[in-house]
Amino acid sequence: AKNTDYPKLVIHTYSRLGQENVRLGQKEKALEFVLAGEKIAVEENLWFETANMYGQLGELYNLGFNKTEIALQYLLKSDSIYQAHDVQGNKRGSVLSYIGDVYSAFGDTQEARAYQEQALDIFKKSNFTSKQKFILVKLASIEALDKNYEKAISYMLDCIAYYGEKKFLINEAHCQVLLSDFYYESGQMEKALNAGQIAIDLNKKNNPDYGLFMALVNQTKILHEHGNYTKSNELALEAESLGLKLNDFSELKSVYEKLYLNSEILGDFEKAYTYSKEHKRVSDTLVAIQNIENAKELEAQYKNSQQQQEIALLQSQNQLAIAQRKNQRNLLFGIISFASIALLVLFTLYRNRKKTATKLIELSAAKSTFFQNISHEFRTPLSLISGPIERRLENKDIDESDRKEFEMIYRNSNRLMDLINQILDISKIESKEINVKVSSGNLNALLKSIAASFNYKANKKQIDFNVDVEGMDDSWFDKDAIEKITINLLSNAFKFTPEKGLVSLKAWQQNGMAIIEVENSGSQFSKTEINTIFDRFSRLENKNEEVGSGIGLALVKELTQLSRGEIKAENSKKDVVKFSVMLPIEKTKFEPHEIVISQPSIDINNQDSEIISTEIDDIPLMLVVDDNDDIRSFINESFKNEYRIIEAIDGKKGIEVALEYIPDIIISDVMMPNVSGIELCTQLKQDQRTSHIPIVLLTAKVDQESQFQGLETGADDYVLKPFSVKLLATRVKNLVKSRIQLQDRYSKEVILKPHEIAFNSIDEQFIEKVKEVLDENMTDDSFSIKDFSGKLSMSRMQLHRKLKALTGLSASEFLRTERLKLAVSLFEDVSLNINEICYQSGFNSPS
Repeated sequence: AKNTDYPKLVIHTYSRLGQENVRLGQKEKALEFVLAGEKIAVEENLWFETANMYGQLGELYNLGFNKTEIALQYLLKSDSIYQAHDVQGNKRGSVLSYIGDVYSAFGDTQEARAYQEQALDIFKKSNFTSKQKFILVKLASIEALDKNYEKAISYMLDCIAYYGEKKFLINEAHCQVLLSDFYYESGQMEKALNAGQIAIDLNKKNNPDYGLFMALVNQTKILHEHGNYTKSNELALEAESLGLKLNDFSELKSVYEKLYLNSEILGDFEKAYTYSKEHKRVSDTLVAIQNIENAKELEAQYKNSQQQQEIALLQSQNQLAIAQRKNQRNLLFGIISFASIALLVLFTLYRNRKKTATKLIELSAAKSTFFQNISHEFRTPLSLISGPIERRLENKDIDESDRKEFEMIYRNSNRLMDLINQILDISKIESKEINVKVSSGNLNALLKSIAASFNYKANKKQIDFNVDVEGMDDSWFDKDAIEKITINLLSNAFKFTPEKGLVSLKAWQQNGMAIIEVENSGSQFSKTEINTIFDRFSRLENKNEEVGSGIGLALVKELTQLSRGEIKAENSKKDVVKFSVMLPIEKTKFEPHEIVISQPSIDINNQDSEIISTEIDDIPLMLVVDDNDDIRSFINESFKNEYRIIEAIDGKKGIEVALEYIPDIIISDVMMPNVSGIELCTQLKQDQRTSHIPIVLLTAKVDQESQFQGLETGADDYVLKPFSVKLLATRVKNLVKSRIQLQDRYSKEVILKPHEIAFNSIDEQFIEKVKEVLDENMTDDSFSIKDFSGKLSMSRMQLHRKLKALTGLSASEFLRTERLKLAVSLFEDVSLNINEICYQSGFNSPS
């Protein structure tokens, strides 16, 4: 379970280990496993698993350790979690029953009965009969405590009848023991003996040692009270051998008591003396066990109070020393006075420094809050600026000079929005709202994909861009932090590198640290600049532009320090500057709460069969089209846990793969050889087989015309390089979610409505064609999926994938559903019988 990095599975396994160790009588080991599971559940914020583990701890502390107060705390916490999430299922029913058990142990039968009856109501609603009978057994014991023997016996007879019918003989035997006890308590001695004998016979038939032991002990007691001392003695000897085997001293004490009392009454005083000594020995053993438990409790209390005792001892020693020095009081008075004045001065200085530190913390918090508030306020006017500008740019008839001005305004409004986002990031770091969250991944792929996103800028400015990344395939890092650090450093480098200049990105692993170096030509730092380069809005000397975005490098430093790393800037050679970042990438370098465990990945091979299996087909299929190996590899790495991934190296291959496999979503680069992303989008959106597939285009071209061109061809979204994986994942998730909502709408419609479930006009035409084919052929029971796909000019797999995307159903499920919907409408005509409806809706059998 640990190897899967799947917390729920690990917690479940710990829970089962706890249960199995309880069965083996190893309660200490059981508690160790259950506490380990509870810790993970709380750390991972898994409320259902937390409630379950609390319930298990409560049961264990109550039954295994007799620590009813601790048990009740855990059980009430478990129940409160279930209540908060409105859970009324069997898990909560069990917890309520355990709470009832604790109140029974307290002797509070009123509360015990109330909780058991709540549990019984839950199990009745879920038709969980065996649990209902289990609760009735507990209610019977509660009624017996209140001397309501008639009700207790009624409950027990009900349970015995159920267990007898179901052949649950061990449960039946247990209930017979309790029934025997109830009869005995209510003075019905013959019935008590009869029930006790049935319990012994059932247990001997099924060989459960503990069940037989308890039945013998109970029958021994009743026979003794009934005056049948010989039979009582006979059964007591059987019980003794089982008790010694089970090492159950608490019940052996009762057995030896009956043995020496029976022997005494029967006149065998030698045996009576022997058994009385055994009774004394077992009693002493029980006392010793209790003393050990008490000693453990006292040890725990001692450890908790040990520190206070040591402090008290030191205080006593100080008082003794003061008493001994009373005779030297006059001599030391001056020294003490001087020391007192010095301490007073030091205390005053300390208090003032503490006040100053507190004020600085308050000022820093107020500053962060101010930045957050004002940043949020800036967003609204910026949106009101960029929105109308964006609409004006959509106008193809706009004057060219106006277009350039509007593009400049739009470009700078976006830059200002980036600045605001960076201010928000810094303020969140300062206020500790952003924490390190590392997970296992391929750092090489991430850095190479970010670098690949800058190729367009490099080509545009004719910059020699070198990338050398290696040795970090399996690393632990915060993906969001790495993205922001690297993108800011590279953006800064490209900004200050002249045309035909040089930019390089190097990264490698050294002693558990990732070393990331970004160099660029065309710049040189003075000593002052090196000392202030990471300050917000610092400027290069004799330059008109601020470094980076003004706060980009400040954000880089904050993120680096948050990730327990270091960063420095230096002049590596003449007119070349270098930024070096060192970050830990080993799991042991981070705290447990900073580690995020990824879900186990889904690994599949290419599907050769026409129809993909249902189990695999339920996992969305993503097509990644990009001519850059690193970007394809990185997207694959980022999405492999939620999607099946297939790849294509250019637009031409992408179209072929899309038509063959009909993916659920496509991520494609715009600039590719052979066929561009724009052409791929145009072709796939005009083909009925693929028109429904959401397409996300990636591009480094930031001009408005390129974005509008992509969206006009039918692209569902447009993401600029370098992109954030988190942003891309959110866009993809929203697109897939919108498709699922349309599938849900189909499931609620009795009549097939093309415009209700289509994504676009091409899909609507496809659904219309499907409707026509169904109207003509659905009543023909020989009409197959092969016929269906043939009439739509598709392969079986293409039809399957298309209908799966539009309706959530496979081709065969869709055809059957439509036939059933037709049958629904035919049922409204009361003049038709089942056979007529069967054949009119295309089914060949009424069953």
